Amino acid sequence: VSVGTYTAATNTSGTPLVWNSNGSLTFTVPAGVTKVRVTVVGGGAGAGASTSGTGVGGGGAAIKIVSGLTPGGTIAVTVGAGGTGTTTSSGNAGGASSFASYCSATGGLTNGLGGIGSSGDVNIPGGAGFANIQNTGICPPQVIQCGSGGSSIMGAGGYGASSVGQAGRGYGGGGSGAGGGSTGGSGTSGVVVVEY
Repeated sequence: VSVGTYTAATNTSGTPLVWNSNGSLTFTVPAGVTKVRVTVVGGGAGAGASTSGTGVGGGGAAIKIVSGLTPGGTIAVTVGAGGTGTTTSSGNAGGASSFASYCSATGGLTNGLGGIGSSGDVNIPGGAGFANIQNTGICPPQVIQCGSGGSSIMGAGGYGASSVGQAGRGYGGGGSGAGGGSTGGSGTSGVVVVEY
């Protein structure tokens, strides 16, 4: 597997290209290739910090066989950024990833819901963030562990620590929540994989 930022498909046929750099990129269809399998994953959301300490959503995913391509043609690729964690009560949503208009996947949301895949042969929602774990035997209840972030098909959510938010892992993982005065975990960027 070749990993990096590509402006053209220059590796040998049969090897997947992996775009994991945020932003707008370009896939140039190699000679002799008319069909590819594409997997897109949206970015994970970044969590906030508050007494609730709730984790945020992972990026959605879509997998699609794209046929009828013209060798030498170009296709726009977008990789969604991971949302940044914040010290406020609300984090930042993850960015959407897409393979032109063929298929796309939205990023995780700060309300705890995962992103969704669209127009794929298979569309997979991102995992939801978890709520905090409270000790209800005291008054008022106290948070003893913040909520973990939601996972994507290619990345795990940040683990719910006692107070400090943890970043998502892999591609499209959501950040875990944080206690007040700390910083929520950031989400990880999405990814676009093209196999031919």
